[in-house]
Amino acid sequence: FPVTIAPTLTTGYRHPLLVFNNKLFIGDKNIIKTLDSSETAGTALTLANASENITALGTDPGSGRMLVGVASQQNASGTQAAQYFIGIYDGTNPSQFLKKIPVDDMVTAFYSVGGIVF
Repeated sequence: FPVTIAPTLTTGYRHPLLVFNNKLFIGDKNIIKTLDSSETAGTALTLANASENITALGTDPGSGRMLVGVASQQNASGTQAAQYFIGIYDGTNPSQFLKKIPVDDMVTAFYSVGGIVF
């Protein structure tokens, strides 16, 4: 990471990465940070619940919107009881998802094959 953002990441959490709308999006605990081509850092989204943890970032090929995996607490091993959901995000609203979809287990990656996301 460039010096402008690396020192500001929270240690002990996953930091998923995604290039979306020509910006680098970085998950950092309950915040999605951005870095543009001029290495200017910013904050795209802050989840209201500070204990929520962003676990994955991806793109829905059908809608072009960002997919965000979220766990209700830090759970790097996947062994703790937690609630999980996928947030649909347009990359612009600084405080909320367009939609939240509950899922049964922690999402650690979004894998797209032939327009289908797994």
